[in-house]
Amino acid sequence: MILRDSDIFAAKICVIDDEPANVLLLERLLEQVGYKDIVSFTNSKLGWEFVTNHEIDLLLLDLQMPYMSGFEILEKLKPQSQQTLFTPNMVLTADATLGTTRQSFALGSHDYLTKPFEAIEVALRVKNLIRTRLALKMLAFNGLLSEAETLGRLRLREKEELEIVDKLVPPAECPLEDPKSHRDRVGEFSTRIAK
Repeated sequence: MILRDSDIFAAKICVIDDEPANVLLLERLLEQVGYKDIVSFTNSKLGWEFVTNHEIDLLLLDLQMPYMSGFEILEKLKPQSQQTLFTPNMVLTADATLGTTRQSFALGSHDYLTKPFEAIEVALRVKNLIRTRLALKMLAFNGLLSEAETLGRLRLREKEELEIVDKLVPPAECPLEDPKSHRDRVGEFSTRIAK
């Protein structure tokens, strides 16, 4: 079976952000790209209830929210993600501090973008995360990869990602260097690795 764009655009995306303007921006961006099944919540507790009672293909999550923070949601997702097939999440936050980034990934975030974000970058990252989820679902459905193997590979990948973040942290914590120049250098280096 071939994974088509129509499959990707039919994915169920859940947005949890307490700022209505951010929710509206994400909804419009995703709809403009072609996604049709977007559910959004400005109340994080209601969003969490939805996520626990419905199958979704991607969670877009703010961190600093009343009622229930994004960190709390990531913490509660962690045990579920170890028992079920890969359901990706992406943190979208205005908090660009290193500690927040590390904590998000340590709690199981699969991607992280700081606000304000570039629309094209959000669209591409969303598509990549959904494509990965749907491909893994197809492999598991067709019996080509057991759910246990899939989960094991994903946990290994998450561990490797955390190791990379830890290797990049010491230079970023150096007080003698301008953080922006380090960020630019790491971004450039990451781009070269990706190619």
